[in-house]
Amino acid sequence: MENTRSGSAGMAPGADAAAAPAGVEDAGAAAEMSGVRAAAGALGAAAAIGVPSSLPTVLLICGSLRERSLNRQAGQRAATHLAGRAQTRWLDYANLPFMNQDAEFPPPAEVRRVRAEVAAADAVWVFSPEYNHGVPGVLKNLLDWLSRPLEPGGSDTVAKGKPVALSCAGGGARARYCAADLAETLAFMQVDLVQTVHAQVALTRQDYTTDVLRLTPGEDAALALQADLLMGKLTGRLAQPLL
Repeated sequence: MENTRSGSAGMAPGADAAAAPAGVEDAGAAAEMSGVRAAAGALGAAAAIGVPSSLPTVLLICGSLRERSLNRQAGQRAATHLAGRAQTRWLDYANLPFMNQDAEFPPPAEVRRVRAEVAAADAVWVFSPEYNHGVPGVLKNLLDWLSRPLEPGGSDTVAKGKPVALSCAGGGARARYCAADLAETLAFMQVDLVQTVHAQVALTRQDYTTDVLRLTPGEDAALALQADLLMGKLTGRLAQPLL
């Protein structure tokens, strides 16, 4: 429910660092590490040798799995502000298993697929409702997986350094508790977070009863500004030569 608001708690990303000890050789983890790095470096490698590249890719993530999620609708509107400058696609993570360090190495197939999609994207834009004054469990679980090292004893993750924008829609308070929690979690994950503004949308009773998002001109302008800021980060990154 995108308007549930009463108390929450969760595992901090990277907490409980009792993963496999450093130096442990794991073929599954090594294979994932290689695949993730290859996906992440493909765009930069093409630019380095002068091969024309397509538009950068912004991966959209919705914190609600509901098909008619109002936050997904916010993301759909945000995508129009990126049109012509970036290609967008949604991350499907509905079947991601619960984070469990006993099953971390080698990671489950669904975890490898989701990580590869994140690694291949040039940037990420998260849209999330607020559940019980906090972050939805499904989204927190995703972030916990993305915060974890790719190999035993390692420190590399698919999230570290990734440009990320954040927007939240929920209630008259504009999901401010969720937005604050997500900003803190994403910063801890060492993403390159768009700090200047987090576009937040107030949801009305009409939005909830009709399942149709109605943005005010100001809210739409905030999404457009967020798109500009995210593209600014991407433009600077893609213009840098590989060393």
